[in-house]
Amino acid sequence: GRVSMVHNAISKSFQPVIDRELLQDVARECHLPDSPFLLCLGTIEPRKNLLNTIRAFNLLVEARPESDIHLVVAGGHGWQDQNELEVLIRQSPRIRQIGYVDDQYLPSLYTLATALCYVSHYEGFGLPLIEAMACGTTVIYGDNSSMPEIVGDAGWSADSHDPKSIEAAMYQAVFNDRDRRELEFRATLRAHRFTWDHSAREMLDCYQHV
Repeated sequence: GRVSMVHNAISKSFQPVIDRELLQDVARECHLPDSPFLLCLGTIEPRKNLLNTIRAFNLLVEARPESDIHLVVAGGHGWQDQNELEVLIRQSPRIRQIGYVDDQYLPSLYTLATALCYVSHYEGFGLPLIEAMACGTTVIYGDNSSMPEIVGDAGWSADSHDPKSIEAAMYQAVFNDRDRRELEFRATLRAHRFTWDHSAREMLDCYQHV
């Protein structure tokens, strides 16, 4: 009874980008593929689970080799995983590692992506989930820690320890257009709850209660 919770929030700059020229400029600047792509975004470290995410993507490509889907890995290097990741990435022409992406490009990057793959082993909150959702992009998330609470019914969950579970969610995101559009709509609505105005009002309510 002595605990109140106020969620984190995101900037109002995160919204769908409709300027086609800007989207093309960001695609060139970030060296994005011309075909549809799934996006991984975050510091490269074991907790982010990129190894299983890449394994899952390879399973997807094996199951549907005729598709032209790619995986874009964005983010700076943190610790560990680097050598094995580089081997996996070199082995697949469908995977593109673009390094750190400046904040100004993120709304366009999310808008261009078919889905955000954020299947971490653990997240204290998971800001990229809400950022992508606010841009109208559906998300694939790990069914653990804070992520189910944040995403709710607006994305596809997956077992972070099971590449086949992640691959099944990727398959839905890429090939199930009807459900993806429905989740994009839900994601945009849900992201509106995570504003700094809303968080500030909740914080003020806490002070007033005390």
